[in-house]
Formats: sequence, C-alpha cells, structure tokens
Amino acid sequence: MLGVLVQLFVVVAVALADQQSPIGPLRIEPPGGGGNPIVMSVTGIEQDPLPVAGRWSAADACLAEVPCFVSSWIEANSTASVEHLLALRAPKERTEVEKRFRDPGLLSRNASRFNEVRKWGLLGWADYGVIRIVFLTRDDEGSQSTIYTLPLTRVDGKWMQTDALASDSGVYEMFDRIGKAILDRHKKQ
Repeated sequence: MLGVLVQLFVVVAVALADQQSPIGPLRIEPPGGGGNPIVMSVTGIEQDPLPVAGRWSAADACLAEVPCFVSSWIEANSTASVEHLLALRAPKERTEVEKRFRDPGLLSRNASRFNEVRKWGLLGWADYGVIRIVFLTRDDEGSQSTIYTLPLTRVDGKWMQTDALASDSGVYEMFDRIGKAILDRHKKQ
C-alpha cells in the first residue's frame, strides 16, 4: 500500500511541476489604492490554485511533499484530531501546542471554522529563510477565494507546521499581500 501511495505522489509531483512556475515580480498596491505601488520578488513557486481535499497520511513520503502535507493538515484540523494535529507540528513546538489544546472548545471551534470552507486550493509557496510559507486559497460559503498562509519548516526531510513566525504579525501581513497578488494573477477570466 505504501508503495502505491508513493507512486501516486510521484505522479502528482510530476503533474504539478508542469503547472508550476517561479514566482515572477509582484506588484503590491497600497491599501485603498492611490499612491505608488511596490514591485517585489520572492523565491518560490506559483500556480493556478490546485484543489486540495483533506485526507490523512502520516507517511514520511507524504509529509515530504507540500500538497500531501496540506491534505493531511486539512484533515487534522477539520476532524479536531489532537493526535493528527500534533503529528504535523514541529517536534520542538508540540508541548506548547498541546497546552493550547487544553482550552475547552478550542478544537471544536477550529474544526467548525475548517468545515465551513467549501474548497481549499494550493496556490504556491515562498521560502523565507528556513520557513516555507504555503499560499492556500479557501472558499467559504458565498465568498470569493481568500488567502491563508501556512508556515512550514523541514524536520528530518518532512514538512511540519511551525509557529516560528507567530510573534511577527507583520510577516503574516506581508505574505497575505503577496498571496493576494499571486491569486489576482491566477483568477480565472
């Protein structure tokens, strides 16, 4: 079974490689329009949003690939599985994350929020030091696609969710704007 799973991910990875391209220069407009925009470049990959559904796999081969990691991450969050959520976290952060899960109702509120998302899409990612910021699109009931940024770090060849940037909200704001600029380029006409 694992061999079949690995072969499937190789096929998906090859198909993704054909659709992906390096992130070209991005034009970021000032909030509210008017004024001078900035043009910036980031190191990463962009593509038309690739639909991603929640399916759990903790196999090393799965967690080594961003699309498969994201699929497991969606499943873990939408089912409120503490075991799955912790398995996807950087090992050094698991104890602290587990403490947060003790908040009554936190996991059910999070699962409710995830289950309101009609469709997730993988738009691409940018590398920021040792952190990979994954750009996801999420479509809620009756809304247009919005950007969700998911920070990952490599641990023993696998991607793991990290809170390494949690204390710097400015970084999230910057990557949200970058994700929105990429999404604007990939909206279907």
